[in-house]
Amino acid sequence: MYLDHVRIRAAIFASSPSPEHYARRIAPWVQLAWDAPEVAGAEYELYFGTNPDITANPKYTGVSETFDPGVLNYLTDYYWRMDTIADGVTHAGDVWTFATGGAATDPLPADGALNQPISDGATLAWTPDSWATSFKVYAGRFGTLDYLGEVTEPVFSGYPTPFELAAYQWRVDEYVNGMLTVPGDIWEFTTRQRLIGCPVGDINGDCR
Repeated sequence: MYLDHVRIRAAIFASSPSPEHYARRIAPWVQLAWDAPEVAGAEYELYFGTNPDITANPKYTGVSETFDPGVLNYLTDYYWRMDTIADGVTHAGDVWTFATGGAATDPLPADGALNQPISDGATLAWTPDSWATSFKVYAGRFGTLDYLGEVTEPVFSGYPTPFELAAYQWRVDEYVNGMLTVPGDIWEFTTRQRLIGCPVGDINGDCR
């Protein structure tokens, strides 16, 4: 019985959504695609938008196996469903969802990290969107962030953190071909207390 149910669904409903169901960090200029079932004389309609209540979103008729939704918003969840209309009966498909990207995540040092090394040149790193082309990095203390520079890889080296027990804030803005996506989140880490002497076993004298 279960196998028959699967075969019926495969024969009537769209499948293989692109972006994949639950995909994350999707580019806002994505085109939707799917495998349409081979149903003679069938028509298809698409619900697409930001409302989890799928039928509250705009409905598009006369679609085939691709759909261009236009440029989407950054950092937004989208929901879509393909329905098959055969012999006057509408067969509602599965609801799929994906989320667009637009901001760097997973900072290193981690947001809120304590006991970070006092350094003449700390390394800052993050997880980017694969389609971002460059990153502008800002950092500072007391809520004032200075522009450090622009890089094309998700890492910035050489940021001095010379003060002990000091909180440092930093931010990464993603760019796509020179255009800002959205301002990044502000992250913070705190340096450790300066040691009078290096611990036993320290090899290179950096007291880490």
